[in-house]
Amino acid sequence: MDNAEKDVSFFSTQGQSHNKTFNLSLTPPLKQEKIWLFCTQGNSGKVKVLVPAEVTYSINQSIKYNFEKPVPRQGASGCPLLNSKGEVVGVNVCLSSRNGVAVPVETILQQIN
Repeated sequence: MDNAEKDVSFFSTQGQSHNKTFNLSLTPPLKQEKIWLFCTQGNSGKVKVLVPAEVTYSINQSIKYNFEKPVPRQGASGCPLLNSKGEVVGVNVCLSSRNGVAVPVETILQQIN
């Protein structure tokens, strides 16, 4: 836990050593690009799902997107937003049943450095 303050997100995995890691994309998604929210569903937090969406707005400070179908909001804060290459393009910060807002990776990295 020594480096927890340097991580964008820090999660305790309780001994799990097979966690999936994602590469970061320094290229923000374009308007109308298909993206996916990688999140958990259900109270157990064990069911991982990819929720498809389409970018409606993308600038330096935020990415806005619409989901193809309504999605449950519970547990989506801090979830990675992935592009078609499986790279993280942003981190979800706000969600309704049909749309969301994320902070782009480039903006997060600027704040860390």
